[in-house]
Amino acid sequence: MTDFKRIAEIYAAFPDEMRNFSSEEKSPLRSPIDTMRTRYWYEGLKQRTHLSTAYALEKYFEKESFQRNSDGTIRHYRSKWEGYDNDLNTPKSKTLKRVELLAPGSTREVEHPLWEIMRHVAKKDIELDTHMRELSVDVQEAIYSSGFSGLCAYSKREPVTQRLLDKLEKRASLDSMACLICLILEAIQQNRDSTAVKTANTLHNVLLMIGIELQSRHIALPFLDWVIRHILPLGVLPHLKVSMVSSDYVQASAYLNAMVYQNKSRRGKSLEWPQRVKVMHRLIHGKMGMDVEFAMRPRFELRSDIKDISPEDIKDFESASKFRSWGWKCILEGRSEPFPPAELFL
Repeated sequence: MTDFKRIAEIYAAFPDEMRNFSSEEKSPLRSPIDTMRTRYWYEGLKQRTHLSTAYALEKYFEKESFQRNSDGTIRHYRSKWEGYDNDLNTPKSKTLKRVELLAPGSTREVEHPLWEIMRHVAKKDIELDTHMRELSVDVQEAIYSSGFSGLCAYSKREPVTQRLLDKLEKRASLDSMACLICLILEAIQQNRDSTAVKTANTLHNVLLMIGIELQSRHIALPFLDWVIRHILPLGVLPHLKVSMVSSDYVQASAYLNAMVYQNKSRRGKSLEWPQRVKVMHRLIHGKMGMDVEFAMRPRFELRSDIKDISPEDIKDFESASKFRSWGWKCILEGRSEPFPPAELFL
């Protein structure tokens, strides 16, 4: 299956999942973060193995769970994996080790530093640097540089500049997303509001890129809801509030990822994730037309509880809204316009 067809199928199934998500009851006894990380791991294994049921996965990864009769037929099995499928259990270390042998890297998905960061985001004493040092090598290469003291090497943090943020955006992944969340929290701790705004904008771009892949693992809605509630508001100008919801991100991500394959040289092909990110980065930053650039910018509302918003801020908000609407009109109508019409500048 080509990437384009896969993206289309994921997005086509999204409305049904959205309805189910809004109506289903959440267990008060189970952490939403445990539910998300288990689901991310479980769906990843389904994609790797092309096995669609808990029964098939358990049989593949834990054959010893099945007790057999003398003729080889299955007499009993533990149904442990149905608990993962039904969001009731989180895999223990013993299971993870067995699965890791057949699916290298899968343990990292369920034990990723991102989940721990999410657990502790509200704590004032959260060890952000400790969490960032647990991230992937490519992300650490972006945020740390090496120094020497005699014969000993040490690492030191790089300043949070637009260049560093661009590096993290070009590495769009769970790791870069976790890093950006840490940088936003750090900026708030240090009262660097402008840095928080710039970093939140980069996080927005990363969410646009990975949103459809989160949906392929069936965690897009709860995860994006969490980010929209706990993280993005920390990096917004004082007179604005975030007005995008999780479904907006999934829709934008589906279109953005699909647009990668509109080019004749990429049509009908499948690309490695870093290659796809490279093209999406160019799309988001207007290298292939300003219509996509404006469409993919964050959507805000003016805060109704602030009475003295300056005329300049109101004008900037209205202008950004017009350009964003124009960009989406182009995308939804299947038109490609490299520059906005002159009347939008009036």
